Amino acid sequence: MKNYLKKAYNTGILFIFILLVACNNAVSPPTAAVSTRASVSPSNSKYFIISSFADAINLNPLVASDGASHEIIDFVYDRLIDLDEEKNPLPHIVSSWKVSPDGKTWTFTVKKGIKWHDGVPLTAEDIVFTIESMRNPRVNCPYSSRFDLVKKVELLDKYKFRLTLRETYAPFLTLLAYVSPVPKHLLENWDPSDMRNSPISRKPVGTGPYKFVEWASGEHIVLTRNPDYWKEKYHIDGVYFKVVPSQDTQFVQIKTGEIDILDGLTPEQYIQLQKESTNQINLYRYLSSYYCYMGINLKCELFKDKKVRQALAYAINKRVITDKLLKGFATPAYSPIYPTMKKWHNKNVRKYEYDPQKARQLLKQAGWSFNKRKGYYERNGKLFEFTLTTNKGNPVREKMLVIIQQNLREVGIKVTPKILEWSIFLKRVDQGKMDAWILAWGGGSLDPDSITYSNFLSNRTPQQGGHNYSYYSNPQVDELLTKARETMDTEKRKKLYFRFQEIIAEDLPMIFIYYRDNLVAVNKRIIIPKGAEPYEGTVFHHFERWSIEQKLVP
Repeated sequence: MKNYLKKAYNTGILFIFILLVACNNAVSPPTAAVSTRASVSPSNSKYFIISSFADAINLNPLVASDGASHEIIDFVYDRLIDLDEEKNPLPHIVSSWKVSPDGKTWTFTVKKGIKWHDGVPLTAEDIVFTIESMRNPRVNCPYSSRFDLVKKVELLDKYKFRLTLRETYAPFLTLLAYVSPVPKHLLENWDPSDMRNSPISRKPVGTGPYKFVEWASGEHIVLTRNPDYWKEKYHIDGVYFKVVPSQDTQFVQIKTGEIDILDGLTPEQYIQLQKESTNQINLYRYLSSYYCYMGINLKCELFKDKKVRQALAYAINKRVITDKLLKGFATPAYSPIYPTMKKWHNKNVRKYEYDPQKARQLLKQAGWSFNKRKGYYERNGKLFEFTLTTNKGNPVREKMLVIIQQNLREVGIKVTPKILEWSIFLKRVDQGKMDAWILAWGGGSLDPDSITYSNFLSNRTPQQGGHNYSYYSNPQVDELLTKARETMDTEKRKKLYFRFQEIIAEDLPMIFIYYRDNLVAVNKRIIIPKGAEPYEGTVFHHFERWSIEQKLVP
C-alpha cells in the first residue's frame, strides 16, 4: 500500500476548511455503544501510536467526512485504484481497466482472492453497491457529486463491472482512487437513510492491511495487523490512535515518546526539536500541496484593472513572509497548481518579486495619481483603500495582515486590516461581501482539474456551486479548463494546463503568497527505510515498509 492517497480527505485544509466546517455541522456520531476499556495496550506490543486532535465521527466510508475518521479508514479499507509518485493510476482492488475511444465507457476487472476482514470474498457486487450507494441521495454521501457524471453502473459478472459516463472526463480514474469499497453483505439490508448508524459505522469491516479492534469514545481507536492481507504484509503489529486535543500536549508527547509521530509541526517547534531532541526524533521536511493567497473580489471596481492587481503583487514582500514569519519553511507561490504536481506545474510563469517602484508605475498606468498631502494614491477624488480580512485564531495570517498592510502603505495604498470569527468570515467570503482576504487552498493534488475547474471557471461562483470566490471571468480560461477535462491525451492536457497557468499569472485573480513546507517528527524507534520517508502530499509513504525497533518505553 503506497498511501499516496493518504490525506486526500484529511489534509485539514481542503479548501479553506469549508468541507470540514460543513461536515462538522452535518454529521453526528452514531449511537451504537462500544467498549470504553482498552483491551490492547500499545506499551505491551509493537503498536504505532498516532495522536489526533479530535475523535473520529463515523468509520463508514460512505458517510465519513471528517479528517479523524478518514485517518482510520485509510488503514482499514483499500481504494479501488492506487497511484504512483507521479499520481499515475495503478491497479489495486481493480486489477485492470479498458476505456472506449470516446472516453465515456469504462470496463473494470476486480482482483480475485481479496477477502473482507470477516472472511467473505470481495467481488464486483461490492463495488457496484458502493458506487450506487454513493450516488443514492438517501445515503447523503458527502462525495456524491463526484459521480454526477456517471450515467450508468452495470454489473457484468462476479469480477467485472462497467461505468458509463455522460461525457468524457479525462481524470475519471482519480475519482476511483478516492473510493473505498464497503461490504455489500453487511449493508444491503440497511436503510440507506440511516447509513450513519450502520453496522460498520463503529465497527468497520474492510479489506485493508489493518483490522478494527476497539473504539473507546473520546480516548482511542485500536487497529491490529491483518494477517490475511492480500498484498505485502505489514511489519507493524497495530496502530493505536489516541485523542489529544491540544497541539501543545501533542508536542510534549512526541518529545516524551508517548506518541510516535507528529505531523504539521510549526516552524518554531521544528527548530526547537532540531536543538533538543535529535537523539530521540527524526525530522522530515517536504513541500506540501498547499498555497496561501490573498483573495481579491473582482466585482469591486478597485481591482478590475489587472495592472492594479499586478501592482499589488509587486508591492507585497513575500520573502519577509516566507523567510522571517515562516522561518524559511515556505517558498513564494506563483501558480494555483502546486509544485508537488510535478508534471502539471508550470514553473516558468511570470513571477512578481518584491518591487515597490514597479508597483507605483503600474498604479500610474492604471490611472491613479499620488496625493502627497494624504500620502496615498487616488483617482477621481477617491483614495485607493480597501479592507483586508482574515480569520481569527490563525497567528500566521494575522501577522500577514500587518505585513501586507505595511507593504501596501509604502507604495501608497491604504489597507484596513480586519479579523473575523471563522464562521462569519467563511460566510462573507461565500457571499462575496469582502474586498480582499487571506486564506489557503490545499489538497486535491491527484489531478489539476480538482483544483482549477471549480476555482477559476466563470460559471463556478459560490452562487453556482463552485469556488470561484473572486468572481473571475476569462473566456480563454473557461475554454482551456473545459478542454483539459475532456482531453484523454496526457501531453495535450499538460499543454492546456501550462497555458492556463500562464494566463492566471498575468491576470492574477488572486495574489499567490507562499507554498508551505510540511514538517513532521517521528520517534526513532520507528524504522523508516530509504525511499519510504514522509513524502510530498503523504506522511505514510510506503507504510508497509515501516517497522518498530523496540517497544514503547513507559
